[in-house]
Amino acid sequence: MLKRQTSTLMLEEKKLLISKVVCTIYDNFIVLKAQNRRVQLEFFCPTNKLLVEDDFLDIYLNIYPDFIRKDYSYYYKEFNFQGSRINIEGKSFEILNGNIQIDYLSIRTFSIEMELELRTNSGLKTMSTLYLYPFIEESVRSERNEYFNNLVPQVVKEVESTMDESIGKPIEELNLEDFSFSSIWEWDLENESFGYQDETWIRPSTVNSIFEIDNMDVFIKADLLLKDEDSLYKCILNIDVDQIAQTFSVIEGAVFVNEEYLDLRDFLFNPKVNIQKIVFQIQDQTFEKMSPINYRKKQWDLTFSWSN
Repeated sequence: MLKRQTSTLMLEEKKLLISKVVCTIYDNFIVLKAQNRRVQLEFFCPTNKLLVEDDFLDIYLNIYPDFIRKDYSYYYKEFNFQGSRINIEGKSFEILNGNIQIDYLSIRTFSIEMELELRTNSGLKTMSTLYLYPFIEESVRSERNEYFNNLVPQVVKEVESTMDESIGKPIEELNLEDFSFSSIWEWDLENESFGYQDETWIRPSTVNSIFEIDNMDVFIKADLLLKDEDSLYKCILNIDVDQIAQTFSVIEGAVFVNEEYLDLRDFLFNPKVNIQKIVFQIQDQTFEKMSPINYRKKQWDLTFSWSN
C-alpha cells in the first residue's frame, strides 16, 4: 500500500508538519480541516461542481491569475473567507486571498497546494504555502452551500492585463472617487503613443498594496489626521516607493477641504495653524511624523518606513 505523504505548511522560514488533513467533498465546495498542536485549519473552498477523480482545478480567490495551469483557471472576485480560519503556533491569521490547486488524480493521490496571503491581528501581512495530502470524505448528504451556489467565477484562459486602457485619464482629472475602482493608480507609460494620450495620463494599477510596489511612484488615497485638532481629511498622495529600503516618500499631494482640493504642503504650512504632528492612515497602516522645530522655515520630511 502506498504511504500517504505528510502535509506541510511553509510560513516564512518555518516548515511545519501537519499529521492529518481531512477533505470533505460537497456538491459545489470542499472543506479542509486539520488539527494538531501547531496548526489548526478550517478552510472552505468553492469548486463550482462536485469533485470526481481526474479533476484538476486551479482556483484564484480575490487575486487575479498570474499563471494559467493546464487549460484555464477560475477567478473569484470579492470572495468572502468568513468561516475559514487558520491558527499557526497559537497565532490567528486573517486570510486575504489565495491560489488553490486541487489535483484529484485518485483517492490515494489527492493533493492540494494553497498559496495564501495572511494578515496578523497587528496588521502585518505574510505569505504561507500549504502542501496538503488529505484523506477524502464524501458528504453523506447532497448539500449545496447557498453562498457558493451564487458565486459565478470568471474562467480565465490566458493571463492578460486586468486594466482597460479606456479607463485611463489625465492626472488632473484624478479624484477620490476613482479609488473606489482601484486602490492604486500608476503612470500609463506604455500607451503614451496613443493619439489622445501623453505622458500626463495615469491608469489603474494591477497591484493592490503599496507594500508590493516595485520601486516606482504611484498615486494612492490616504486619510490625514491632524493630532492638534483631531481632524481627519481625505487625501490623494503621489508617493515614491523604495521596496529595498522599505520606505516611501510623499512627492506631492492634495487635501480635500470644503469641497475643493488644496496642495498638501500649502495645507501643512498654513501660518494660521501650528501643526505639531500629522498621521497618515494608508491601507490599514498608520504613519506618523512630528513637525520640524521651526516648521515654517523648513519643509516637512514626508518619508516613511514600514516593516514586514
